[in-house]
Amino acid sequence: MKDDFLSLVRKDISMGARKQVLKNVLLDIKPDNIIVDCHRNGQQTTVEQARIIDLDNVSYLPKPWCLKGMAVGNENWRSPEAHFRARLNKPTDTFSFSAVCIYAMLGRVIFGPDGDMQHIQSLGISPFLIRLQRQILCTLWEDRLVENILYRSFYEWPDAVGLNPFFKDLVRQLISPDPKRRVTAREALEHPWFADV
Repeated sequence: MKDDFLSLVRKDISMGARKQVLKNVLLDIKPDNIIVDCHRNGQQTTVEQARIIDLDNVSYLPKPWCLKGMAVGNENWRSPEAHFRARLNKPTDTFSFSAVCIYAMLGRVIFGPDGDMQHIQSLGISPFLIRLQRQILCTLWEDRLVENILYRSFYEWPDAVGLNPFFKDLVRQLISPDPKRRVTAREALEHPWFADV
């Protein structure tokens, strides 16, 4: 395999190819850990294979086991419980998968560093706390009371307005800050958004 998903999204591959890759990978989730074998013919992209690489932190966790006390994964794709080094299990990956799905459709690393984050870091505030704040605001902000605050729910983002309603519903089910409220990987793969893949 010769491409990683992080770079393929930047090459503007088709929506169908993005969905096919996302449906094939749901572990150790971040785009540069997803390698893809595909062929491009003009605007058409055909995905032959998609696989996860960088399996050094992968472990089998039978129910009800979990990992605890580790900050696993890349901080740009990490779940709130992973930032807290709390109980990590399968729902941890589904949160990361939601961030990768948003990246696949919008080309944005929603919990990555930006100018605002760098300024706040220069004031001595931990990037861990900034990311955690953004994750909580991103997922809970639908109940906000003040209309002039810049944070908006995913449904209201200007670049998300035209996205498929099934995609938005899938993200909503994956990105809950409460791991118990997230859909399972199997439920995510059976979601109507993946029906045509």
